Amino acid sequence: DEVEGTDDVPGPSVPRKSTRRRKAKSFGYDFQLYLVEGTRDKTVSLREYCYIIEEDPRTLCEAMASRDVAFWKEAIQSEIDSIMHNVTWELTDLPPGCKALGCKWILKKDKSGWKHR
Repeated sequence: DEVEGTDDVPGPSVPRKSTRRRKAKSFGYDFQLYLVEGTRDKTVSLREYCYIIEEDPRTLCEAMASRDVAFWKEAIQSEIDSIMHNVTWELTDLPPGCKALGCKWILKKDKSGWKHR
């Protein structure tokens, strides 16, 4: 018995590739994503932190309007005390015709909730 039609078997086909342009997804300007490496046992405490994360204030006014205002005031006072103790700055009167240099407080919380300035 002969097998008929063995010459008509198509070869492996090349997968089609879409020509549609992909559009980047946007979850909003405040969306943050953190990738954590490790086993489930090692990352369980980090997972809880991810749910309670709160955005750090960007300005001193935001810090003073937040529910953590007492903690931010304490962190700022601690920094000022440290600066004065180390004689980093010296308080003086501004000479006439001169402008004072500005500064900005950078307020951050680490994963354990400690406030940093």
